Amino acid sequence: VAKKIKTSGNPFGSMDLSTFTDELKKRYDYKELGTENVAGVEGTKFSMAMDKTKLNDRILGVIYKNIMLKSSMKMSGFEINLVASKFDQNVEIPADKFGIPAGYTVQEK
Repeated sequence: VAKKIKTSGNPFGSMDLSTFTDELKKRYDYKELGTENVAGVEGTKFSMAMDKTKLNDRILGVIYKNIMLKSSMKMSGFEINLVASKFDQNVEIPADKFGIPAGYTVQEK
């Protein structure tokens, strides 16, 4: 069973940094750190805290057109690193790739 949840209003739910107001940037100690090339794309490098009370637990990342190309998260003793190895733009994706796999049902939450 897959549960469908709403992420609107939560900038972390969709990682839509374009919606960050000055207030949110201050609250999460958001900082732009220049640019970095990832998978042949020049993106904006940034740093932010996921919890305003734990400023050392941070996400470091690179984003391009609101697409996360690279992220490194250190939180509560865990570290997660993701890096795009390839980035293609304007690619046609067949509609059937967005279908729900057989055997799954979606529950609205």
